[in-house]
Amino acid sequence: MTTYSQALGGRFHTLLKPTRRADSGNRPRVCFFVHKKLDRKRWTIQYHSKDLSTLTQHTGGDVGTVHIHNIYNPSPGSGQGGSLNDLRRALASLQGHHLVVGDFNLHHPLWSRPGYEHIHAEADELLDIAMDHELTQQKFTGDSMKKRIRVQEREHPFG
Repeated sequence: MTTYSQALGGRFHTLLKPTRRADSGNRPRVCFFVHKKLDRKRWTIQYHSKDLSTLTQHTGGDVGTVHIHNIYNPSPGSGQGGSLNDLRRALASLQGHHLVVGDFNLHHPLWSRPGYEHIHAEADELLDIAMDHELTQQKFTGDSMKKRIRVQEREHPFG
């Protein structure tokens, strides 16, 4: 975490679930960087688990409240248990708009590369969650992702 914090030049709040050093098996796998120019009174953070945190932005305008859920879902073959039930509960418990980001470690033809047909059973659960909460998929791939990264680097250089 130190490397990222230093690269960001102290311009961001690093929101990481507090964990005791002795509790190394429960270290968080998700975090948020919130620019310090954003009014601290207009956002809150909720740590649901080591693999799910929600940043809530209170816009006060027409948009209203926006919840950004950052999730890490361990690979189904890892034996670590998934985080999708935590996500389902978080989405159901919070009123407003929702944005879900993260690493789901799930394969499904809807978002895997063309020709890759492997489907994790948990991917169907993720689709159910998305349908239940009217979420849509936004995915950048290939050249469009590279262009977006280059634009972000020019507009927001680190250092």
